Amino acid sequence: MEQAAMVVGPGPLDESGLCMLSFDGGGVRGLSSLYILDHIMRNMNHQRALAGQPTKKPCEIFDLIGGTSTGGLIAIMLGRLEMDVGECIAAYCKLFESVFKVKKHWSRVTARGKTQPRFDSKKLKAAIETVLKDRNISPTTPFNDRVDRGCKVFVCATSTHSMTTRRLRSYDTIKEPHSDATIVQVAMATSAASTFFEPVTIGDMTYIDGGLGANNPVDEVVGEARYILGHEADELKPLVKCFISIGTGNPGIKSISDNFLQFISTTLVGLSTNTEATAKRFALTWRDLSQAHRYFRFNVEQGLQDIDLSEYKESGKIKTVTQEYLEHADREDLVEQCVKNLKTKQKRTNRDLVEKIQAYNNTVKSAANDPPSSPKYCLPFAKNKRFIGREAILKKLSNALFGEEPYERIALTGLGGVGKTQTALQFAFWVQHEKPEYSIFWLSALSASSFEKSCNTVATELNIFQQGLDSKAILRHFLSSKKSGPWLIIVDNADEMDLVRGEGEHSFGIDDQLPQSPAGRILFTTRSSEVALAVSDEEPLELAAAYLNRNKITIPRYLELLRGTEQEMISLLSREFPDRTRYRESKNAVATTWLVSFGQILAHDSMAANLLRFISRIEPKDIPLSILPRGELEEELTYSVGTLCAYAFLVPREGQEVYDMHSLVHLATRVWVQKSNLALETTVDAYKHLAAVVHAGSEQPYWRQYISHALKILRSEDRIKTRESFVLSHEVCLYLLSDGRVREAAECFRQSYDWGKVHLPEDDLDRLEFEGLLATSYFQQGQLDKAIELLQYVVAMHEQSRSFEKDATPLLRALRKLRDYSILMKDMQETAGVLRKVAGALNKLPSGHPALRSSWPWLVDAFLANGQIPEAYELLQKLYEAEDGTKQSRACRLIRQYYLQIASEDRGATAMIKTLEYEIEILQKTALSSDPALLFKLDFLGRITRCHLDLQRGLELAQYMLAMVEGGWVANPTLLSAGTELVLSRIVVGDSAARARLFEMMSPFRSQHDPKVVLTYFEFWNQVGEAFLEDGQTLRAVIILRRTAKAWKAAGAWDGNYQLLEVQHNLGMAYHRLGHRRRAMKLLEHVAGFRRTTLPEDNMRRVKTEKLLEVVRQEMEEAGETGGR
Repeated sequence: MEQAAMVVGPGPLDESGLCMLSFDGGGVRGLSSLYILDHIMRNMNHQRALAGQPTKKPCEIFDLIGGTSTGGLIAIMLGRLEMDVGECIAAYCKLFESVFKVKKHWSRVTARGKTQPRFDSKKLKAAIETVLKDRNISPTTPFNDRVDRGCKVFVCATSTHSMTTRRLRSYDTIKEPHSDATIVQVAMATSAASTFFEPVTIGDMTYIDGGLGANNPVDEVVGEARYILGHEADELKPLVKCFISIGTGNPGIKSISDNFLQFISTTLVGLSTNTEATAKRFALTWRDLSQAHRYFRFNVEQGLQDIDLSEYKESGKIKTVTQEYLEHADREDLVEQCVKNLKTKQKRTNRDLVEKIQAYNNTVKSAANDPPSSPKYCLPFAKNKRFIGREAILKKLSNALFGEEPYERIALTGLGGVGKTQTALQFAFWVQHEKPEYSIFWLSALSASSFEKSCNTVATELNIFQQGLDSKAILRHFLSSKKSGPWLIIVDNADEMDLVRGEGEHSFGIDDQLPQSPAGRILFTTRSSEVALAVSDEEPLELAAAYLNRNKITIPRYLELLRGTEQEMISLLSREFPDRTRYRESKNAVATTWLVSFGQILAHDSMAANLLRFISRIEPKDIPLSILPRGELEEELTYSVGTLCAYAFLVPREGQEVYDMHSLVHLATRVWVQKSNLALETTVDAYKHLAAVVHAGSEQPYWRQYISHALKILRSEDRIKTRESFVLSHEVCLYLLSDGRVREAAECFRQSYDWGKVHLPEDDLDRLEFEGLLATSYFQQGQLDKAIELLQYVVAMHEQSRSFEKDATPLLRALRKLRDYSILMKDMQETAGVLRKVAGALNKLPSGHPALRSSWPWLVDAFLANGQIPEAYELLQKLYEAEDGTKQSRACRLIRQYYLQIASEDRGATAMIKTLEYEIEILQKTALSSDPALLFKLDFLGRITRCHLDLQRGLELAQYMLAMVEGGWVANPTLLSAGTELVLSRIVVGDSAARARLFEMMSPFRSQHDPKVVLTYFEFWNQVGEAFLEDGQTLRAVIILRRTAKAWKAAGAWDGNYQLLEVQHNLGMAYHRLGHRRRAMKLLEHVAGFRRTTLPEDNMRRVKTEKLLEVVRQEMEEAGETGGR
């Protein structure tokens, strides 16, 4: 098994297992803890330097640091302030000298027998503030400023109210409320040792240091890790890579004094700081991890017993005694094992560590059990039967890799489009025929994602792929072992040096991910001679040698041309080289042929020329027909696309209305547009057209491609900042936010917002709409304050300009966001005032006014959410009177029944509240505050009050929906866009059967033919199926969801359409519940495949599909199913 682990390589526990650090309390003796940690870190960084890795600080290695008293101070400095150990030692010595130099009181006890602090808490506060100022940190900075630093820090303090240990954290937790305590307050709280400093008050809590309950905080660290990761103690151990507990010196054994004052002043302090009993008990519990060199305890055994907690002048003795402790042979071995453990830490610990460890163990078992495999072939293309020539270069390749003195690596380099990939492919088939013992694998280096995808494909072919593990690492270690046998790897299109080396924005380098084996050979293809020289053992074989020989230029000059402007690259491609495979009268310069063709197209088909100009601004690959500009007649587009295909400028994909353009043709087209002085006009026209296309993109099957092309033009170097580009950015950002691609949206916002602030007036509607989207981006990135501030500005601008008199929808949309984001805003009077102004303006409009028809659903919903019930009914009544009669329906009756039900429940809750309030008032006058009956009734009153509020909300929404159905407004497309489904689902929260019936009742009002609501119609039926699924009516859900999926397909939806994928996910869930595991797995694998390639790892839609798929697979394995239903 160990040999199999060596084949598979380091596991997730080695690279990203949980690393924890615990510091005991002990006053100035905490300096010993720092000297121990400094010794460990210096040894670890020395090992990292030998391996060519950068040095690390403790906060970059440890996931969790906890401490008590002075150990808490150390934890704060190392973790929260991100100091290295040397900086921490200097700050620690300076702090203790300034605090303990002068005593406030010489006695720990007053004349009346009460304890009193011997040192000045004000000096402690000033010393801590000095440490912060030295690091340019304000003394008022919160300990938990909600910045994810990777390293989590907590300190222990004791609550004087309950005498229990409390953890003060630098991060948010689910169960604990957010604390605004500053770094200074937290540091003083954990340092407020009894008889040394005054207690510290934070909010309504008063603290002393945690020494009385957790002076050795190992149990607190383990408890916190369980709390964060959600695992019990036994489940936590397999996740722990390294746990280091560092003491402040063994205090020795002392008898308990009979003298009370001596007991208070000495013995009590000794008892509170005796950490060894805790350490011994913990070592027994964690003995298995100690034996596995994953738990370490360091604590000086002799020499620190007689140093008082405040004797700062003993720092020299502390350092000497600690060095002697570390120089002991047993300690050196322990430190060596600790360093060996820590140096392999690469990544932070995540919640999915359990799944990764399990997957790794499965891979190790597979590698141990699988016999050596026969040669494997993983090539992306079939053999090119039209390939001719290149015998000389193929012979050079075979001699270089398989000759008498073979190289392990060789590179084939040349300009784009000269045939490197085809030559490499031909060579792969030659190896397959002539060297049948060799496995052959093809890895694409076009991008980081394509390389990872290729590694996944090869790992799957070799049967070593494991979900959740890094296929690059698995493949590298497997092919580096003898078990893999001889192999050839072709790394195609390795053109980007940063990607090859792992520099710049790339998280890994391709060169580092490739295996090394005497039986292995690697062939690179690249446009870059710089890359070729970097990766190959031999001088690269150049397909561009004809150019070098013909023009007698040097390689550096050739590289300079390749790295030059687009015009220089076209010039390079325009040289005439005799080609023996072509007729003499043919043009031998490819670019010259293209430019001649451009002129012919412009003369005979102006629309085709316009298409070329448009395509020059977007991506050359994956171009949907529907994205191209159209003429007055549809057949004009068909004809012009045919022209471009005839010239081979566009290549259609089989069975799709999608086209590709060769990258070199695309490059020449861009230069042609530039030389024609049409670059500005072409770019602005492209902005306008793409904005219109993206705006309507949700109705098309290729809307994801639309966004890729829009991002291309927005990110291009020759981007022109105009209003047209601003509008396009708005459309793209809207899509990116809705798709959960927050980072890309933020980048897009940054590019456009500065231009909008300079060139557009403050009340410009496009600018205000864009700022509303920007606020959403801030919110999704966790910047709540910025989101609220920007929305308040947007609302103020709308109000100032009175834009709502024409259309109130943008203002109401901003108000809705502001209401949702202001989670701490209890007083909504300001929002209520703005809503009343909007309502007043709308009430002055005639009944049929367009602004009234488009804005009322937003306004009614805003009124109800803000508690302005009378205003909502007044507006509804006006709209009701404007309608021609009413439309009674089964849905209307159902809502009436629901309304009566919750109204009855509400009356019962109101009566119960009044009774409880009366009983509590009597008990408060006659019973103790701790009386169990009183406490029970107070708790029950709180719960019934919350229930009453929920019932009131449901009552309001039921009345709202009742008015809408009776007025016949449900068929209004505007209402659909205002969120009918949302309101419906909120009405029947917790009642899935009623929700399912409601959706089914509402279906007659849905138009299947109106193109504006066809997508809403599909989404509606998905919700119907989902509702039946929740209600346990699984068979009905399957019927509805299958019908909906087929309707989506018939409408021409792309396989990766997010709404179609949601339907298929629900259908997979329904199949699973019916026991059709095989069908469920097939469908869920399809959905998961698309979501992995289009959504980030933490996206909820992706996570829920992957989790369900994992459950289905596990059930099939347990049942031994390989086929079946």
